[in-house]
Amino acid sequence: MSTSKMGIGIARNNPELKEKINELIRHNLKNGQLNTIFKKYHATDLPQDVLAEGK
Repeated sequence: MSTSKMGIGIARNNPELKEKINELIRHNLKNGQLNTIFKKYHATDLPQDVLAEGK
């Protein structure tokens, strides 16, 4: 199975929601929770380039 990146779709012209989602992702990437959740459902770690963004 190949690795694919996932995304979140939001309505246009909603910068507040976009920033809140980005903030949530950055926070949980840094504390490791995002990788824990990803691993629970995909049985593998997030791709290394994604994990590097959290450092």
